[in-house]
Amino acid sequence: QVYLTETLFNQPAAGIFYMMLDEPITWNDSIDKDKTMEYVFDHHRITKVNQAVLDQYGSKPDDFLGATPNILFAHDLEQGKRVWKKFFDEGHLHTETQEQRFDGSSMNVLGDYSCMYDDEGRILGHFGIQLDITNQKLAEQAAQKYREELTESEERYRMIAESTSDIIWVYNITALKFTFFSPNIQRLLGYTVEEA
Repeated sequence: QVYLTETLFNQPAAGIFYMMLDEPITWNDSIDKDKTMEYVFDHHRITKVNQAVLDQYGSKPDDFLGATPNILFAHDLEQGKRVWKKFFDEGHLHTETQEQRFDGSSMNVLGDYSCMYDDEGRILGHFGIQLDITNQKLAEQAAQKYREELTESEERYRMIAESTSDIIWVYNITALKFTFFSPNIQRLLGYTVEEA
């Protein structure tokens, strides 16, 4: 069994929580895992959370304590059960999930989770440490969109430059050099792009 110290638990950056089962469960190939998972989703309850978790989900302790996976993954129970099965199979999990705040808004969570066991190897519950990475994901998506738009813009600019009868050039005033000449510079001035 692994238990977090109060000092770690009270760190403001990461959301930390405990979830405990009403009764320990055996989790191996001798059981009906689908049936057991139904029990887990009804009886695996949040018993302790730090302020960072409450901030991530936009909730109060009374809203969060006692919550089960059926509540936490109500927006996508199948995803929740897939994640939980993988987690219980391995005993620990590092994953990124799409979750829902208490106000219904979506958030991306990066988490590390570890099962806790009794002396007979049955699962008692687990603890988790997680970060809300929604803003990071949005920034990555915006950067990707910008790169795509820039590539599209550069392609349009290249097509215009290659089809015009004029000479188009770009001069970098910081580097004090030309960084682009339209291909028809040789036809009009007798220079190659390299010579220019």
